Amino acid sequence: MSTAGEPQKPPDAKQVLEFLRDHFVHDEPILSSLNIENISELDTLLTDIIKDCLSCACSNVIKDQETEELIGVCLASRTTIFDEQMDRLCKYTFNDKQLQIAVEFLKYVFNRVDIAYHIDQHGVGKPIFIALIAVRKDRQKQGIATSMLQKCLTTAKTESFDGALILSNSVRASRLMKKHFGELIARIKYRDFKGEFKDPPIIPAKPDEELRILLKKL
Repeated sequence: MSTAGEPQKPPDAKQVLEFLRDHFVHDEPILSSLNIENISELDTLLTDIIKDCLSCACSNVIKDQETEELIGVCLASRTTIFDEQMDRLCKYTFNDKQLQIAVEFLKYVFNRVDIAYHIDQHGVGKPIFIALIAVRKDRQKQGIATSMLQKCLTTAKTESFDGALILSNSVRASRLMKKHFGELIARIKYRDFKGEFKDPPIIPAKPDEELRILLKKL
């Protein structure tokens, strides 16, 4: 197997989008459980996230040293645009019912958890928000996610950020985050969200049963 390179600045938005479409959507607990069919609308959601993060120095990727193909992506954004992101989330009018559920779940999460309160309570004034970390399935368990996360946090400190916030959506992700994030500020079980449905619409494969929001002071 060829060697993974060092974390570096992300390429253009198109390359990152293609990677997420191929290696994130079908592996991420929420999206994979919803089986979203309207790829064009999903691309809109992902592209907005990517654009928010490409301007942040903390975002990074890892490429295969031989093929130059992306094998891992870490996207982070400044929390100064958090209100703008929430406004956009509330304005989405997707036709895909399953994608609507994903959006409603995110709104449900941020309505339940007062992020600003928790940040203030922990004495953090300028945090980054780590939107996602994704690694190609055949290259997992090789320390790639850890390398990207460490690069993200190191850069954040260099750029004068004093904290980092992340949503951990799976057991595998939580194992990684537990080593780096000291404060668990919220945990939300997927089955607790029903929206307009009688039964919970988001049922990820076991053992993924909850989303955790974690904070680290830098």
